[in-house]
Amino acid sequence: MEDRPRKILLIKIMFITNIISLVLLIVVLMHYNIPGKIALKVSGAYHRNYTNYEIRNGLFSVYDQNMYKIIMLGDSIIEGAAWNELLGIQCIANRGVSGDTTEGILARLPDIYKLNPEICFLMTGINDIENSVPAETIINNMEIIIEELRSNGIQVITQSTIYAAKNIKNWKKMNAEIDKINFWLEEYSRGRNLLYIDINKLLKSGNALNAEYTYDGIHLLAAGYQKWKDLLLPVIEKCRKQDR
Repeated sequence: MEDRPRKILLIKIMFITNIISLVLLIVVLMHYNIPGKIALKVSGAYHRNYTNYEIRNGLFSVYDQNMYKIIMLGDSIIEGAAWNELLGIQCIANRGVSGDTTEGILARLPDIYKLNPEICFLMTGINDIENSVPAETIINNMEIIIEELRSNGIQVITQSTIYAAKNIKNWKKMNAEIDKINFWLEEYSRGRNLLYIDINKLLKSGNALNAEYTYDGIHLLAAGYQKWKDLLLPVIEKCRKQDR
């Protein structure tokens, strides 16, 4: 009988110890958000993060596959405008993808062919440069893109890669690379009898993108797209006359 009070005391101590341990465990779990992390991992079996590239390409695959005469092909700078509204032309499709590179555009070319366009306005390169891709690699990819489009009966209108503005870190280095690409692009276009549009001609201030035309040093405001429009309309009209 002497052990009974002792056993009761031990049981009480164990019970209190377990309660304290449980409280401490709950505090640690909540502090490090362990339940949330477990839930996120479990839900990850059903949901994942999609890139803008995947989302845009997914949309392109379910859009009505009308036969567009004109394609605007490029990255976020192309994506940023409703070209049919800007140019007042309904037979134009926007195939710009934010964050896209010359390599990404190469991978997307089969989807362009499905639209059976007559003309493709190409403008790309800035994301490659931001990712430190050498100008030589960008140029090589551009040449393949241009020739692939042409081999599919599409008239390619080449456009200069737009400068970065002075608020962008390393803008001088970036624009020096852009100059290399644009010099090659202009010469290549001339040698292949392709129309080349120097967008920087109207958008630059010195050797950088004019701050009046951009909201972040890369992407364009409405005033920038208006200037671009002024360059495109005469070219489109020229192409139409050639087709008559």
